[in-house]
Amino acid sequence: MAYRTALKYFQLSLELLNEKSWNEQYKLMFEVHRVMLETLYLISEYEQVEEKCKLVLKRAKNIFDRISLYEIQILCYNSKMEQSKAIDTALMALEELEIGKLKELEISSIESRIQKSVDWLIKQIEVDNLANLPVMTDIYKLKAIEILQQIMFSTITTNFPLHIEVILTQIMLFIKYGNSPQSAAAYIYYGMLLCSTISNIDLGYKLGNMSIKLSHNLNENKSEKMKLESIVSLLYYGFIWYWKKWLRQEKELENLLEGYQKGIKSGNLTFAAMIAISYCLFKFFGGYNLDEVHKNYIKYRKSISNLKQEYSLFYIDICHVSNTYLIETTKNKSQIYLIGNNQKQEKKYLEDWKKSNNEWLLFIYYFYHQLLNYGSSGFCVETRSILIVSSTK
Repeated sequence: MAYRTALKYFQLSLELLNEKSWNEQYKLMFEVHRVMLETLYLISEYEQVEEKCKLVLKRAKNIFDRISLYEIQILCYNSKMEQSKAIDTALMALEELEIGKLKELEISSIESRIQKSVDWLIKQIEVDNLANLPVMTDIYKLKAIEILQQIMFSTITTNFPLHIEVILTQIMLFIKYGNSPQSAAAYIYYGMLLCSTISNIDLGYKLGNMSIKLSHNLNENKSEKMKLESIVSLLYYGFIWYWKKWLRQEKELENLLEGYQKGIKSGNLTFAAMIAISYCLFKFFGGYNLDEVHKNYIKYRKSISNLKQEYSLFYIDICHVSNTYLIETTKNKSQIYLIGNNQKQEKKYLEDWKKSNNEWLLFIYYFYHQLLNYGSSGFCVETRSILIVSSTK
């Protein structure tokens, strides 16, 4: 309600201004448009944002005003599950900021690239001292970090080799120019990579704990701090913490929900939605009663739907339907539709995800299909499907 009320005031402001204001009061005119676009994003009016952004971009007079509009566009593309557009927009912005072209790795070289980055990092600085690096002051590099951060999620779900370079580019910028306010998010992504790709659990865990401290000590405004804490919360509990701890711990579940609330309050809707899914997955894989898990899925599915986060909506639907099949043991599992209402719809979704290279949703779909078919004749079929998907990457 507050956002819609604010939107009315922005629209009234523009009615009082006119086309001449772009020349006579450019700063005011641009700022009203920018904040209005942010508000439209927060109330999920993505089409309006896309349309109006293009018009305002033609009026933008300097690189930093253009970058602020690119950031809003990227948010919308991520929410609409148009990750390729989000990535393309970010790469265009990085080029304007004079950041060299990110080199996309071959799948076979990912592990060696990450190991080399660890070797390089250790030669540059003691890992414990990363938190004590000077403050980054180069405005171009600060903006580049913000743009890189915006595609960390979209690259990890659709282009993992590029994701590696997005993270490592930030780490190198921090070493050379100092820490930015968003450093904690990059360090924890890096920690996640170390745990999941080269099994360096100890170093990954150390980076995770350091990131939590960095995010808590951030001297930014309240909204920016909550936004960062929601990112760190998802990545720490969703990808690092469980390598050393048992899933079924109430304190950590409470911390996740706290991160979810911070994501909602700060407008970090993409990460808020993913935290909600992680909470449900912790309950599912932590061995909680499936009826309790079912209620959690219903609650957070509704929340994600209200946030209009399309990617997360597909994700939670697959998990929720799988949980329902496990509860309803008498249900015929020879015809399982985890997405859509029939075979034709499900096939269309899978084809679309393959075309858009949506690797993570494909993995989630086949993982749960295999889980439900375990012990049945369908198990071998699903295993073969997963291997086929993997071999196309």
